[in-house]
Amino acid sequence: MNHRHVALIDNQAIAANTVSIFNLKGMDPISELMLQFRGANNAAIPLDHPAGFFTRVQVVDGSEVIVDLTGKQCAALGYYHYHAMPQSLNVYVNTLWAGATLRIPFGRWLWDQELALDPSRFKNLQVIVTLAIAGGGCGVATGTFELVANMFDQKKINPRGYLRAREHFVYTVVNGGIQTVDMPTDKVIKMVMFQGNQNLIALLQTISRIKLSEDNDKRIFVDNNTSDILMNMGPDLPNIVEPIYAAGVIGNLTVFSAPFFEPQGVLGGTDAVNNWGQVLDLGGGNIRLTCAAVGNVRATVNGIAPHGCIGIELGDGWDIDDWYSPSGTKELKARLTAGAAGAGGTNKVIVQQLSNY
Repeated sequence: MNHRHVALIDNQAIAANTVSIFNLKGMDPISELMLQFRGANNAAIPLDHPAGFFTRVQVVDGSEVIVDLTGKQCAALGYYHYHAMPQSLNVYVNTLWAGATLRIPFGRWLWDQELALDPSRFKNLQVIVTLAIAGGGCGVATGTFELVANMFDQKKINPRGYLRAREHFVYTVVNGGIQTVDMPTDKVIKMVMFQGNQNLIALLQTISRIKLSEDNDKRIFVDNNTSDILMNMGPDLPNIVEPIYAAGVIGNLTVFSAPFFEPQGVLGGTDAVNNWGQVLDLGGGNIRLTCAAVGNVRATVNGIAPHGCIGIELGDGWDIDDWYSPSGTKELKARLTAGAAGAGGTNKVIVQQLSNY
């Protein structure tokens, strides 16, 4: 067969915070890695979105870092790269399962023959996944972890390179502050993501405006309000629709959602319990379900900017030769402006680059 869908780690039982390591040495070229964690809730008090189970996801070859992201950043990367949101079991009901699925691309699309991660080009290629079982859902104590590789098999390819994605810069937000970030100029850049993922703080407060320019503003790629960037620069990006299942209480229950920017939702009862209410955005991915009765409820939330990430493509995402090449560029700088109430937030800059063999 030309391709294989291979479980590298298959339903590994997890009963504590753990670090799972898998050696990719000697394997066929990899188009994509997929990760999934599912855990049984032991309570009904939401702690975080299920993507929070993944504290850190790395692909490394010794000191060379190919991927270094949090679970939420991986989920957002999958959304902006594939124009589809990886699915989560956003469940906050005792005894039921919560879970998250992540996709890490090494090519422009699945089975891209020109870009793929080829372990034969490295000395000791490894995947390192750090899991925090209490990092999402409701009091999860046990669960299962899967690591899957979508690999080329009998179809022999000779990729020119691969995509890498790493957290580049982190800083603490100051009210109304302006942070200038020196962006990397060592490799071609496909996309940058700016993340303002802070509970109870609206995204437009942690990142209200973004400017990206080169050579002391000689050329400016973008200089606009975050809301305008999200609404006008991503017309091909689908609205994120996320189902939520929770144990409703009379009054308010705060849960979590991937959509950060202008989320809207509807709520209804289930399990033969008449229930109704409203969905209210608290900011920072916090969603308040206001219920009229006790009983499990289903809510559907939609919006954009998953996990507080604003993705900006630096060219046609499908055309390698159209991506931003820093060749001849002296400097590339991002300038992030915070809102008047963003203090305490932690902003992060993520870069997706082309790495040639």
